[in-house]
Amino acid sequence: MKFVIFAGTPGSGKTSIIKYIIQELKNDFKLFFAKFDCLQTLDNERIAKEYKIPTIKKLAGELCPDHYTALEIPKIIKENQDKDIIIL
Repeated sequence: MKFVIFAGTPGSGKTSIIKYIIQELKNDFKLFFAKFDCLQTLDNERIAKEYKIPTIKKLAGELCPDHYTALEIPKIIKENQDKDIIIL
């Protein structure tokens, strides 16, 4: 399994790049997309619908999103052992 993390400031194009990568890889690999955000997002629902891959949304709320993500990564890996690539 490969684990790929995209990080950057809001509006920097992370989701656009992720969509392109998913489009290119979805037919050859079992993909899983995990979206982490502070308060709200619909990106995972849009990606699941458009590309027909499993996704999950995790909202950090009042927690530091980086620390929350670090705590959740082991769970995501454990629950997706059957995937070839996990995109975060």
